[in-house]
Amino acid sequence: MTVMALSGSLFSFASVSGDLKARFGFTSSNINLLSAIGDTSMYVGFLIVGPIYDHYGGQWTLIIASVLTFLGYGGMFAAYARSWGGLSFLMVLYALAGIASTAGYLAALATNMANFSDASCGTVSGVLLAFFGLSASLFSQIKTRLFSGEGELVDLSEVFRGTVATQAFLMFLTIVTTAVYIVAAIFMVKVREDTEEDPGKFDPAYEDITKGFEIEGSSQSSTIATTADGESNDLEYSSPKSTEKNHLLPSGHDEPAKYNPFLTPVEMRPKQVVVSAAFWFFVLAQLLQQGFSYINNIDSIVEAVLGPGHPSSPSKAVALTGLHVTLISVGNCAGRLTSGIVSDWAIHKFRVSRSIFFLVSEVLILVPLAMMSRQVSLTELILNSCLIGATYGATGALFASMTRDFFGVQYYGTNSGLVMLLNGLNPIVANQIYGIFYDRASVATVESSALRDRGQQKCFGRACYVPGFRITFLLQVVCQPTMSKRKATEKEPEDVEMASHEDDDSGSDGDEDIINVDFEFFDPKEIDFHAVKNLLNQYFASDAVLFGLSELSEMIISQSNVGTTIKVNGVESDPYSLLTVLNMNQHLYNIHKSAAAVSSESGSGSAPAAPKPSETMKQIRDYVFVKSKQNEKLHTKLKELLGAGSKKEVGLILSERFINMPVETAPPMWRMMLEEVKWAVDEGLPFNFEYYLLISPTYHEVAPKIDLDDEAPKPAKKKSKAAEPATFFFHPEEEMLQQYAEFTQDFKLTTPPTVAESKNTFEDYGIAPARRMMLIHKDKIPEVVQLMTNNSQW
Repeated sequence: MTVMALSGSLFSFASVSGDLKARFGFTSSNINLLSAIGDTSMYVGFLIVGPIYDHYGGQWTLIIASVLTFLGYGGMFAAYARSWGGLSFLMVLYALAGIASTAGYLAALATNMANFSDASCGTVSGVLLAFFGLSASLFSQIKTRLFSGEGELVDLSEVFRGTVATQAFLMFLTIVTTAVYIVAAIFMVKVREDTEEDPGKFDPAYEDITKGFEIEGSSQSSTIATTADGESNDLEYSSPKSTEKNHLLPSGHDEPAKYNPFLTPVEMRPKQVVVSAAFWFFVLAQLLQQGFSYINNIDSIVEAVLGPGHPSSPSKAVALTGLHVTLISVGNCAGRLTSGIVSDWAIHKFRVSRSIFFLVSEVLILVPLAMMSRQVSLTELILNSCLIGATYGATGALFASMTRDFFGVQYYGTNSGLVMLLNGLNPIVANQIYGIFYDRASVATVESSALRDRGQQKCFGRACYVPGFRITFLLQVVCQPTMSKRKATEKEPEDVEMASHEDDDSGSDGDEDIINVDFEFFDPKEIDFHAVKNLLNQYFASDAVLFGLSELSEMIISQSNVGTTIKVNGVESDPYSLLTVLNMNQHLYNIHKSAAAVSSESGSGSAPAAPKPSETMKQIRDYVFVKSKQNEKLHTKLKELLGAGSKKEVGLILSERFINMPVETAPPMWRMMLEEVKWAVDEGLPFNFEYYLLISPTYHEVAPKIDLDDEAPKPAKKKSKAAEPATFFFHPEEEMLQQYAEFTQDFKLTTPPTVAESKNTFEDYGIAPARRMMLIHKDKIPEVVQLMTNNSQW
């Protein structure tokens, strides 16, 4: 928090802008350009320090911050003391200080984002950015109290004071920021909560697993409204994880946790971010967002509103400027803190997008901008400073948390840079608009005539600020449809409806029976052995006789770290759906210690004997070798990956469910699997897969063996060249997976159905079952899971 407070030191520019203006003979346009360069460098600096943070971590980022802040503020101190250089030289120095501020800001924010869960990211960013917002007030008060320059000037005709005091203030900035960044580089590190040390303590990180859902009571469930014939009508989620998921929720935690439905459970790479719709809404919103011109020019605004006729105008203006800087800073702090906490609470309570709060902030900021578009009083100016500070602070905190919500935390530094890049143009445009109109309206008064001869200009009255703020008000108005469109594109879980519910062309009379089904998500358990075996039998179809399904079921049940089942009547009932992943290399060659051995070594007692290589996994390996022979590249790749000496491991995904299970249950299961795999890898368990192998149930249409309509006239048969039959998927989400697969291969089942099975064979009704083998690289799985989550057709 100390780092964040110091990283906002640039926002105290108004406290020294008057002294800089006097010392170097700048115009208001010059000062606004200098201020804009500093602000812009902060945002452009994200592209520099973002990749550095992602690759080298927060400590190196803070070391860079300490070097740059020393060069930036230290150089400004030297330039001010000696009156060296001019506007261009100061712009370079101030840009270095801006990049240093970005480095400190990003190191503190990103490190804490990584240390806390998705469910609390709004609060975390709000608290940190509250201190960032307070920095302007902090340094403004330090400047006023300790470096005001009172009594320094002898010539009473001088309006601008504080030459020596400002030198000392710049030196103070140089020493304090450099020292704090160096100390923070030593102590600020990423830490991961270890709930095993305190099993009764609830780790907020476990909230990540249920994005999009609520927990009600002690069981976490989703509700499906279906018709009596099994057709889904409406999907209403609670939570996809039950408190029975013991490896996810520590024992002793009875309180219902709350979850953010709009968090991205996968990590998006920068190249994926720039082609996403969310990114461009971010860009447009930040480019059009206004507020900088007010914050950075509050000193000249105060002078213009105060007027030359006010008693003790110069000293009064200095005091009021300090007051307004403080109001803006405190409002900024309150806006950031409130927006973070309230958005987290509202997302958990009402499952609404965080961007709704951003839209509200953008609408509220119109109020002070509209007031500034006409003449304002000193009282109204106080209200404006509070509103500008609060709304601008809120949007800043929401940008930070929404970046994680939509794009993840792994590449947070670079993604933040991309999101914030064009925001750097905002202060340049806004400040130049204000500066141009201010300079045009500037008039030389009797008191400032001497200063005018030295290039100094003062402006009093409404003409100084009204024209500029009318333009910024219009730009802010344009920003509203942008964020409204962003909100409209987000799909909320409550609004998901099945197509049959919206457009029923079957002539239903509306008298269908509705059945409410509560789906609960559990770990595979011993009690599920026979049900899991039945699902595997269904999964492999007639080829199930080729594998030892009992052993495979035991593998799934004994693997408590990864895998999920869906039940409808509590933990004792049979699962209706299963999704898990097994390490083929581990079960083939025992290349890692077992999970039990890892646990044993971390505690007391001797490690159990290593399990023998699995015969069933050997059968599956040989099966995929045979079925992949038609695709030479896939066959060679599988031989390489599943060989005894392979350094790259393959995860076998097993996904099966009852045929009438709604497809909407699939995305949360896939998200859970990704989270569980990540956690297992963090625990040192053998789930660090390079590739995933999936054998997906498919079918194609054939001529039915049973006449479904005996009364219908049979069309005459025509001889034609046989066309390649189209392939369809029993699991629609797996059709998305094939788009990201490195290799695919269709194949027929080896074993014909038995006599008992043939009575209900799909082929009797024109469906020929088959399989499609997919080999998918680990980097592609998060992308397709995000695609499943965002699919509007489900």
